[in-house]
Amino acid sequence: MIRIMLLGLVLFGMWSSGTLSWRQFHSGEACPILGLVPVCYLVFTGYLTMLCAIILRTWRQLFYWLFWVGLFMVGALALIGSVFEFIKGPICPRTFGWIPMCYLSLVFSLLIAFLNVLVTRSKKVILSIQSNLDSPS
Repeated sequence: MIRIMLLGLVLFGMWSSGTLSWRQFHSGEACPILGLVPVCYLVFTGYLTMLCAIILRTWRQLFYWLFWVGLFMVGALALIGSVFEFIKGPICPRTFGWIPMCYLSLVFSLLIAFLNVLVTRSKKVILSIQSNLDSPS
């Protein structure tokens, strides 16, 4: 159940940032630019990295690093955008007409991190129980 929620949040984040990236590609004015790259492209890449890590979870170490790299990209950009949004005014694109997307992305990043920790810990508990059951007493 937790894994499905994690996947759902990552897919929703990927869909929303992908939609924004598509608008940016066509209009050139949908999201702020960081250097030469639109921020929405970076956020989409972060969510895509997390999705790949979830799919490739059979290689545990690769899953761990890929996931946290993608989450760091999304979370750091959301935090920076939220701070600038709060200090300087409207910087982030809006959703539902009034909610800055960087605020939602920051909340999603925190939820995704929390769910990933729960998934990782539940795997460790299950492996520990299995090894206790398999060991001869």
